[in-house]
Amino acid sequence: MAQITDIEFDGTAHKIDMAVGSTGMKSARDNTIKGIDAGCKGICARSHVYIDKAWSDRLPSKSEIEEDMRDFTFKPDLMTSRLTRQWKVTSELNGSIVYRPEPQL
Repeated sequence: MAQITDIEFDGTAHKIDMAVGSTGMKSARDNTIKGIDAGCKGICARSHVYIDKAWSDRLPSKSEIEEDMRDFTFKPDLMTSRLTRQWKVTSELNGSIVYRPEPQL
């Protein structure tokens, strides 16, 4: 397991225990975290978060589809914007922080 802190736009923080090997989106959904919308049917469009800069280099590289879909996210940031469906949880992410933008697609 890896414990990740999810911070809502209003500053509300949630500690989430995520199973190693799961995706960020699946873990958020399984922990009933509202605002990470898994309704995109796998097309990567509704799961945008910002990874804390101190942790962004610990995620796997972005896939081509993630790079393309980032253009459709709210206020994308080249360094920290990630789509939760596109990265797998690893033990190296234990203690990391993700921030959610106010709107989601």
